[in-house]
Amino acid sequence: MHTLGELAAQPPGTSFETFRFVLNNTVVKDNRIPPYGLDHDQAVARNVLPVPADQYGNPGAGGAYEHYDEVELDPPIGAAMAEIALLYQSTSWEYVQFLYLANDGTSAFLGQTGDDLLDAWLNTEMASPRVMATALWTAAGCPSPEIYCTAKVSSQGCTPAIGHAGEPSLTAPGPFDITADQVINNKNGILFYGLSGRYALPFQGGILCVKPPTRRTGVQSSGGNPPPADCSGTFAFDFNAWMQGGQDPNLILGVQVDGQYWYRDPQSPSTTGLSDGIEFSVCP
Repeated sequence: MHTLGELAAQPPGTSFETFRFVLNNTVVKDNRIPPYGLDHDQAVARNVLPVPADQYGNPGAGGAYEHYDEVELDPPIGAAMAEIALLYQSTSWEYVQFLYLANDGTSAFLGQTGDDLLDAWLNTEMASPRVMATALWTAAGCPSPEIYCTAKVSSQGCTPAIGHAGEPSLTAPGPFDITADQVINNKNGILFYGLSGRYALPFQGGILCVKPPTRRTGVQSSGGNPPPADCSGTFAFDFNAWMQGGQDPNLILGVQVDGQYWYRDPQSPSTTGLSDGIEFSVCP
């Protein structure tokens, strides 16, 4: 805070930042996005040039400013997506606080205006920011699914192997098949999946590869050769159809999914067979 006398005593060209608009005669910073078609020459005449002047295209005499701002993203390594929101706030806390403190009650005309303003601001959501526009950024390409964990050797002596074909996508046409082979033929199975990360916990004579809580897809049959039992069975589940059909609202862009097949193995002490695990990210 400075008195008028103190301001008058400063050397020419001195400036101070202040909310006292009546006293302002120098713009220290103005990065407000110009309105559509703002003419440079009119901005000069109306003293509304951006400060610093090289913003929004810096068109010079006879030109027009850009009516938008550009922000360069610097996502961390490994980032898959970002949700971006443009917010607008009509009045900042700093400005309201300044007006409240500046109104010290010595002016009979202003009275308790500072208190009234603060009370109004506090009781009307404090000028909470409003979302004006949103955008979604995604990394180029889609990370390749990874196979992990250890499958349980079945009662027929074979080790199921999980695999995949296609890419996981919320919108793109075509399947993303999560497969498994070397499964006991003609037995029912289910692809379980989770959103909490990888796991490696002993479970029913094998390894649980998906960290609970788990979700289940529909029951499938492994097909393969007719009985007797052998290891010719296979599974194939189209996870894109599952996602795009809205079966699970938690499957949103960028979410990491871990999956594992469980299937019937009647000759096993636990009667359960387990594949290894697959991990992938949900892509656009």
